Amino acid sequence: MSQRDQYFHLTLGPVQGFVAQARRTRDFWAGSFLLSWLSSVAMLSVRAQGGEIEFPIPDDAFLKAMQGQAGEGEAPHQGSVPNRFKALGARVGEDFDPEAVVRAMQQAWLALCKTVWDQDLAPHLLDEQLATTRAIWFRQLSRFWEISWCLTDEPQRSDLLDRRKNWRCDMAPDEPGVKCMMMSGWQELSGLERPDRKRLEAFWTSLRDALKPRQGWTDLREGECLSALGFVKRRFVRHFEGWTTTLDNDVTLKGWALNPNVPSVPYLAAAPWYRRVLEKAAGDAAVSEALGAFFDGAEQLVGFPECRTPLAGVYAAARRLGQRPEYSGLDGVVFHASQLEQGGRRFDAPDAAAQTLKALQRLRHTAGMAEASSFYAVVIMDGDRLGSQMSDSDKQTAISTGLNAFTRGVPAIVARHDGFLVYAGGDDVLALASVDHAIDMASEIRAHYSACFAEQNRSLNDAQRITTSLSAGIQFAHMRLPLTFVLGDAHSLLDDVAKERTGRDALAVRVWKPGGRHLEWSQPWEYLLADGENRLTVLVTRFLRREQESAFTHRFFYKAMALLDRLPANLAERPTDSAKELMRTLLEAELRHSGIALKRGEQSRREVAELIEPLLTLLAEQRRTLDAEQSAHIAPTGCYSPDTLRLVRFLATESRLERGEATGAETPADKEVTA
Repeated sequence: MSQRDQYFHLTLGPVQGFVAQARRTRDFWAGSFLLSWLSSVAMLSVRAQGGEIEFPIPDDAFLKAMQGQAGEGEAPHQGSVPNRFKALGARVGEDFDPEAVVRAMQQAWLALCKTVWDQDLAPHLLDEQLATTRAIWFRQLSRFWEISWCLTDEPQRSDLLDRRKNWRCDMAPDEPGVKCMMMSGWQELSGLERPDRKRLEAFWTSLRDALKPRQGWTDLREGECLSALGFVKRRFVRHFEGWTTTLDNDVTLKGWALNPNVPSVPYLAAAPWYRRVLEKAAGDAAVSEALGAFFDGAEQLVGFPECRTPLAGVYAAARRLGQRPEYSGLDGVVFHASQLEQGGRRFDAPDAAAQTLKALQRLRHTAGMAEASSFYAVVIMDGDRLGSQMSDSDKQTAISTGLNAFTRGVPAIVARHDGFLVYAGGDDVLALASVDHAIDMASEIRAHYSACFAEQNRSLNDAQRITTSLSAGIQFAHMRLPLTFVLGDAHSLLDDVAKERTGRDALAVRVWKPGGRHLEWSQPWEYLLADGENRLTVLVTRFLRREQESAFTHRFFYKAMALLDRLPANLAERPTDSAKELMRTLLEAELRHSGIALKRGEQSRREVAELIEPLLTLLAEQRRTLDAEQSAHIAPTGCYSPDTLRLVRFLATESRLERGEATGAETPADKEVTA
């Protein structure tokens, strides 16, 4: 038997085809968790053959939990294992069997799926329907995963998986019948060959009613039809605790308790508003009384499906008020008048919805609150140019150590910003947040990433130094937009705008309103965070503060955007000192005529400059480039971006919580700004 070292590479997919297809934030989280769990099965299977995982450094807490050996503290809830890794087989040669790893992954997956089948479907389907649904179930689940591997003697060969993935050995056949509402293109489980609403409703209503006693009544909404893949994503969490199986390689896997209550999109959007209401109620008896009436109506209407919310700020505010913890987890739809106004179209009890709407309006009036925001944020982040350095054996250990430290630190950052972490593993992060926290959260994660690799570089010579950065994309999306679309577009924002167009180590932002894309904006991180502060956050804060003194922003932003549209092309494309001075003069004039309250003389000039100077800085688009020595340089692209104005206006509007911060009545012209 050969004792030489070999290098085993493995990748698991499809990532976007499984994770990003989601109807709820919970589906999003479930796909990421299951992908991470399957990658961890592969790692345990490599170790069972004497292999040592080189990259990434395994998450021991996750692997121990999988074997029923969880230590003190909370068991893992988020995925933290990349779907791609490189493993060193210490004793491979003829003994190491890559296909055994693949078989173990498939066996673990099917064992978990079988538990869902045995508990949720088999007991509730009659013979003919049972046979039809079983055929769909095993057809879809047994052939979904694409697992590619390579084995080589060369430690420097990091491109083999990319080449291997070009060999598609098996293409799934087209699915017949009515399609799943979550997983596009996959047949739903009733097996109907063509749409028939009555028969479809009969199948899914019966199944939904059968699952209610198992505390899963919110898992299947009225009218929702799922494939086997979608059903497992939605329901596996109900059976994961207590689940166990032993694989052919003698590895025993065990599940653990997982929180099925992932914050919904409406809840994330309204979280800052709700936290502020709870804080006001703690010191104002009238607000407390109005809040109690709202609780009563909301509880009867929707209950507490998010009662185990991980958003610490809301939970802490509810506890300080003396309320039961479940009041921090009201269904997010009750915070939005637009949802309650749908009455019978949205709720089974339209009269209760009307009463809850009245209680919400009274609560807002008593507390002096504006409407809760209808927007939330998807934050996606990815390391820059790190993969190309993994083939350098002198850097591999430092890269793995840096990434391990980065991954461990991300959950605390997301929690501090009242976000929900979907995934953090390797150099990838995916999180959800409210509008007012998203940019600062991404900035702190980027600083943490830089610090982790700066720590590694301290012990490396110049030839070994790791050169990397972290790019980010933030999607601010209206809660009515399909989550699958928002997630899919986030990757385009990160790859095409933050990385390619802006030059990496950058932040890119899009805002999606119900009518379509409202804006797209990007800047290099180094330019945005100059002088130790976030220029965008500072500018938004200044406009919010001045807006409380006098309503002016609607008129100013509308006029300023119209101004940029009227500028000659050669001025906008070639910003020079004279062009910048002209822009400053024009914007100052618009600001002074917008209705802003200003003092006289020199103090007036300072007040105007406090808003106009940082706005001018962000209006000028920048791009990051690397020279021959790989040193970064940031230079203007030659364009002013009107979307900067739209972004500042959007953030200022959606961040306000109280009526005193409102921007006043809108004119028809003003509404063009926000349409």
